[in-house]
Amino acid sequence: MVEEEAMNKKEDIPLILICDDTPKNIQVLGTILMEKGYHVTVAEDGTDCLKMLETVKPDLILLDIMMPTMDGYETCEKIKEDPGKRDIPIIFLSAKNEIDDIVKGLSLGAVDFVSKPFNSIELLQRVKTQLEIKRSKDIIFKQKAILSTLIDNLEEGFFIFDKNGFIQEGYSKSVEDFIGKPPGEEKVEDFIPLSPSDRDLFKKWYIKVWTSKFLI
Repeated sequence: MVEEEAMNKKEDIPLILICDDTPKNIQVLGTILMEKGYHVTVAEDGTDCLKMLETVKPDLILLDIMMPTMDGYETCEKIKEDPGKRDIPIIFLSAKNEIDDIVKGLSLGAVDFVSKPFNSIELLQRVKTQLEIKRSKDIIFKQKAILSTLIDNLEEGFFIFDKNGFIQEGYSKSVEDFIGKPPGEEKVEDFIPLSPSDRDLFKKWYIKVWTSKFLI
């Protein structure tokens, strides 16, 4: 069963995938989440979940552990092995609430574990927390991608160096073109054409910058 409107969700409304082989659990969870304004889609077992993820990328997965054919642990493991899906947060829902069960779930990449029978208020808060974390990560990822594109397209060289003068990640492609290779262990003064006296002055300058009380 798939909520049709969930397949065409608005970008600002989270889509939550419920994977559970018990129809009653799906009904209860779906009602609780939709009443809070979330879009919901469901999978009836692990195999169905993996198949659905080929066309739908939810913001969060609520995953039951005890299911036939493929249990929640195996399903989680397969999701986390896929580079295109491993960033989807997974919350396990299960009556298996021994410490070993919880540790196993978290070690496979789940972000949280909620025991059945669950408290709806607690569940909603955990869902909200994980969605907020994911949203923050998504924003950072997009900003990093935009910054990387801007840096790569700079006509003039741009690079960052540490207090010892070594170039750090975040340099523009023009710097790589200028050096003739990706900066590895190079120091700034190693490839900028400077006289010996200017090299010393330059080193003193960046050491002063890094030790400045104005540097945060």
